[in-house]
Amino acid sequence: MGNNIKVLFRIALLTLIFGTDSRAASLYVEITASASMGSASFTGEASSPSMGLGKVSAGAGITLLNRIRVGAKTAYSFITQYSDPALAFGNRRGSRWEIVSPQLGFVLGRFTLQGDYQFFGDYKFTNADVSGNTITYKTPAGFEVELLYSISRRFKIGVRYESVSFSEEEIGTTTSDLTNKLNLITYGAVICVDL
Repeated sequence: MGNNIKVLFRIALLTLIFGTDSRAASLYVEITASASMGSASFTGEASSPSMGLGKVSAGAGITLLNRIRVGAKTAYSFITQYSDPALAFGNRRGSRWEIVSPQLGFVLGRFTLQGDYQFFGDYKFTNADVSGNTITYKTPAGFEVELLYSISRRFKIGVRYESVSFSEEEIGTTTSDLTNKLNLITYGAVICVDL
C-alpha cells in the first residue's frame, strides 16, 4: 500500500511539473546576429582600446513548460578596434570561435532572458607580433546574457552583455599563464530568428 502511494505521488508530481500538454516540452533552434561595442583590456591596465564585435551564433535545445530553455550554442565573433593602435596596447583586432557553450533561458510572455557560460573559444589576434608570431589568448571563462523581445512568432530583438577573461597567452608556439588576465567586455544589440 505504501509503495502504491509513493508511485502515485511521483506520477502526480511529474504531471504537475511537466504537464499533460504535448507542448510541455518542445525543441527550439535559433540563429542570432549581434553588433556590440566595448573593450579588450588587461587587468590593471590604465587605458584600453575601444573595440567593436560582430557575432553570429546558432543555438538548439529544449523548452520545458513553455518557460525554461536548456540547450547549447556555437558562435563566431569578429572583433575590431576603433581606436588607433598605441604602443601601450597595440592592435587587438581578432576573432573567436566558441565551439560550444551551455545555455539556459527563461520565457516570460514576449520576453526571453537567456545566457550562456563560455569556457571554449580562443581569441586570436589578426596581426602578428614584430617577429611574425601569431598571438592567441586561451583558457576563456565568462558569460553572455541576452534580453530578447518577440516582435513576431519567429523574430526577436534585444540587447546583450558579454564578459570573458582569458588566462593564457600563446605567442608563436610558446604558451604562458597571464598574471593580468585579458578581459573582453562588450554590450550591444541582437536580432534572433527561431527556426
